[in-house]
Amino acid sequence: MTSSLGFPTSPTTSQQYTVGSRVFIWDGSVWNLVSSGGATLTQEQVQDYIDPLFTHSSHSNITATYDDAANKIILSASGGSGGAADIGLIVGLS
Repeated sequence: MTSSLGFPTSPTTSQQYTVGSRVFIWDGSVWNLVSSGGATLTQEQVQDYIDPLFTHSSHSNITATYDDAANKIILSASGGSGGAADIGLIVGLS
């Protein structure tokens, strides 16, 4: 049985499959997107795009601070009985 997008049912490792303008490669377990036919973004561009998604002001009991130099978004929770906690979230591409 093939998927709704027509992915091969018994692919070989490193086999590529194209759906529209997107190219996928089989790593032995899952299909990974290699190319979407669009522009390639740098790590910095991705981080700058994600920053406003976290740092807007409509969160309840949590604040987010973007540390561009350290490539982290710091989430600080408040309220409840547990007190405050900081969580460093690394946002980037490897």
